[in-house]
Amino acid sequence: MMVEKVKFAGTDYIIMDKFEFDHVEYLYIFEDISQKIKGKDINNLQEEIKAKADFIYKCSDGKWENVVDDELYEKLFSIVDKRNMSGTSQFDDMS
Repeated sequence: MMVEKVKFAGTDYIIMDKFEFDHVEYLYIFEDISQKIKGKDINNLQEEIKAKADFIYKCSDGKWENVVDDELYEKLFSIVDKRNMSGTSQFDDMS
């Protein structure tokens, strides 16, 4: 399966999950760090490579925005966690 990506706020992200909650489309995204580690021996990295994970949602105008409400973020994370554990995530078979 091909990995789906999205550019958000000037950064490339890998889409880890896509789902609807309360009639709103959400993406669970993880920063694509492939360029940061390109050509490096990942078994012997001397520096810490950090990657961001986040939720974004589709607005009525079609644009994507960050989820900033902590309570909603926790609900969404719980949904993703349950979907991963049950194998119902849209992107479970990304290997």
